Amino acid sequence: MSQGTINAILQDSKGFMWFGTNDGLNKYSGSNIAVFRNKPYDSFSLTYNHILSLAEDNEGRIWISTSEGKLQYFDNHSSSYYSYRILFPNDTNSPRSTKNDVLFFRNPIRFDQVH
Repeated sequence: MSQGTINAILQDSKGFMWFGTNDGLNKYSGSNIAVFRNKPYDSFSLTYNHILSLAEDNEGRIWISTSEGKLQYFDNHSSSYYSYRILFPNDTNSPRSTKNDVLFFRNPIRFDQVH
């Protein structure tokens, strides 16, 4: 494991175990652990190593939220991460939104496609 503090655990639809820690994302296959961390000059790596939560959607993408306010998903086919900023309504400090932004509210959200 990349770090001893585990903030999130997910078993995906293929049976892999994912662990979000304060220092990266860990994927356990049953015999090996792969560690994923931010690579500063790789735009398809994790944006930040402090993982807060994990979820899987119906397409098998692993969604990752970080303490930096980023939401990413891991695409198993390309082994790449794709990023979104998390915005809050009426936040005057948020920069202008773009097509890669996701609007989150302070109340719980129902994710119909996440299991």
